[in-house]
Amino acid sequence: MERDIEKLESLLNAELPGLAAQLKMAPQFRKEELRNYKLEGKGKKSAVLILFNPFAEDLSIILTKRSAHLKHHRGQVSFPGGRVDKADKDDISTALRETHEEIGINPEDIKVLGRLSRLIIPPTNFDVCPIVGILTKSPSYLLSLDEVESVVEVPIVQLLDKQNTKQKLFTTSSSGHHRKAPYYDVMGLEIWGATAMILSEMVEIVKVIE
Repeated sequence: MERDIEKLESLLNAELPGLAAQLKMAPQFRKEELRNYKLEGKGKKSAVLILFNPFAEDLSIILTKRSAHLKHHRGQVSFPGGRVDKADKDDISTALRETHEEIGINPEDIKVLGRLSRLIIPPTNFDVCPIVGILTKSPSYLLSLDEVESVVEVPIVQLLDKQNTKQKLFTTSSSGHHRKAPYYDVMGLEIWGATAMILSEMVEIVKVIE
């Protein structure tokens, strides 16, 4: 396990798979949006944390199911994270702060391994930096119930299994339209959209280790 984590850290700090990997799990309409989208430095800077739990039975990634009371993306699966605050030193600070606020994991219990490629989300103009970290102690969760309904630990082997990658129609929160999109069918959950796109790049990197 320790050697695998060292290799993962090395890969995260080398050339990343980037947009090509993200697009493998992108809805067709998102591919078209990205081709035509011009950020021009005006995106809403944000960061999320891809947090590995090595204390689970199988190495897992910690995800959250968003509260049904939220205005946007209610009930969807996502990473802990949010917009950069003026008090945040950098993207890492944002991801660690948001993770502590949402699910109660202390920043000192997380070792940051690196970053994935930034992801632009055209409908909301978010410019997302995915930070990758690993727990240094077994987690004890304290959920912010206004934002998070539950925590889900997804074994990485389930994301690597091609049989768990499927397609179906989803209703987009931005337009209410029904659009076909790929998704991960794991742990009784359907992970799609930006979360799936970020996971797709993570999966491409983990494949090298496997």
